[in-house]
Amino acid sequence: MGSSASNQKNKVVRLHHKTVVKALKDMLELAQNGKLRSIVMAGNVREKGGEELTYTSWANAEPGHRMELIGHLQIDVMMDVVAVNLIE
Repeated sequence: MGSSASNQKNKVVRLHHKTVVKALKDMLELAQNGKLRSIVMAGNVREKGGEELTYTSWANAEPGHRMELIGHLQIDVMMDVVAVNLIE
């Protein structure tokens, strides 16, 4: 008997964007269509005077699920790190 997590079909879709606005619009469209069930976000904001702040947000995700989503983000970044540094 496998765990319920191993029986689920959960694939990662990489949505890479050139602008923050485009990324947010695409995610908003998924939410408005009822497809986006949970989200974890982080973003850097430069305030007046040059101070940089990092904003974080999440919705409809308990701590364990937030960790799962963050793990997917980490894998996404590692794929890019490997691609940049791979010597074939």
